[in-house]
Amino acid sequence: ADTAMTGEISLTGNVLAVGGVAEKVRAAQKIGISRVIVPEANALEARQALKEEAPFRPSNSTGSHGDGAGAGASPSSSSSLSSQKKTKVQVIAVRSLDEAIEAAIVNGNPWTAFLRDQGHGQGHGQGGTSQTQQAQLAAKL
Repeated sequence: ADTAMTGEISLTGNVLAVGGVAEKVRAAQKIGISRVIVPEANALEARQALKEEAPFRPSNSTGSHGDGAGAGASPSSSSSLSSQKKTKVQVIAVRSLDEAIEAAIVNGNPWTAFLRDQGHGQGHGQGGTSQTQQAQLAAKL
């Protein structure tokens, strides 16, 4: 699957809020990305960005446009861009690095499934996996 993600990872494994999420989500939608993983603290901003149109930004002195419409674009040409068929984007909100990895990998994180199958729950506080378990997982991949 095509997935984009943004956020800041703390030293304790929490996913922290970042700026510019609305613009990032719109850009992902524009290029056809169907899943965007964002910090839980930015989820509302991301979902709202998909519901509203990006504002038109007139050309600045360097001739570039904030909306990517190209040099010399007018509000009417900008609106024609928004009339193009848009990709449906699923916003996935996460709080931790584990959740981000689980969400990013199609069909989930293979380590999580392996540990669950081995009776280790999520593997936290259980001493991790042995070399034999790691070799078994590698063979499955």
